Amino acid sequence: MLSDRQYKLETEYKFKKGDQAKSVFFQKIYGISIALFIFLIIIFVSGEPAVVVLIPLAIPSIYIYRTIFKRNESWGDRGRRESHETAILVKTKDGSYEYRFRKDSFIVLFNSSSKCKVCKQKFKTESSLECYFQVCTKNEECIESLAKISGDKPSDFRP
Repeated sequence: MLSDRQYKLETEYKFKKGDQAKSVFFQKIYGISIALFIFLIIIFVSGEPAVVVLIPLAIPSIYIYRTIFKRNESWGDRGRRESHETAILVKTKDGSYEYRFRKDSFIVLFNSSSKCKVCKQKFKTESSLECYFQVCTKNEECIESLAKISGDKPSDFRP
């Protein structure tokens, strides 16, 4: 029987065979540990005792600011889609940890091949405009339609 998180990974996220979804708690701890590791590197490299004092003072200041100005959304909710998370932490077959993104997220669409709406051929997206409009730049007809849709000149899309 699959856990809820594993089921979501397999149905809503682009995953590879052998991926195991990690718990929400583990994902938060993983993110915090990466941030702490980066802060420790900054502290040790700088050698400044002021950095050691400023970081513990900055964290409560952030919470005070969020309370005063009614910005109480959690840090983890920033950048997420309304329906839920855009990425999920998985343990891969070889034992490393990676994030997998939702099938409908912009990151997955940008890194995958798409079907052109004009010529109906599959193509690998190379720019954000190609990804957004789902139109390739392989032939004149597609370049003309992409230029018309985006408002740019056709010469901007020619190699």
